[in-house]
Amino acid sequence: MHSRPTCMRLPWQLLRSRDFSRGASTARFSRIKRNFFDDATVDKTRKQIYEELAGLVAGQADASAQAEKKEAILQKLAIAAGSGNSGHSMQQTLKFYVKYHRARSIHVTPTVLVNGLEAGEISSSFTEEQWMEWLMTRL
Repeated sequence: MHSRPTCMRLPWQLLRSRDFSRGASTARFSRIKRNFFDDATVDKTRKQIYEELAGLVAGQADASAQAEKKEAILQKLAIAAGSGNSGHSMQQTLKFYVKYHRARSIHVTPTVLVNGLEAGEISSSFTEEQWMEWLMTRL
């Protein structure tokens, strides 16, 4: 059986929705996420935040691939001139998942779905160990 967890951040968690660094471990993410809280980013531009995030994700690659990976990420986050208010390519994916979750009456995070079913035992206070235990029992 193959499980596919889906964890959704909603748009009003704007800056935290940008922490898309899936390559970072849970522990590392816990240490770095404070750099992207509102108080730490209030004076930064969107471009500066994207640069930092892309650097973190690219930092997971070997040294020779880091610059290439960072550039690829920044291209996905680029907003094309004349595109109006359509955002970047990743924003369309976010909008899809927001609609998906709202159609299922999910308006609060963290709400995790596994194979389309809500995993109500998930808590926003989960530690790294709790996440690993929860994930390992489902693999």
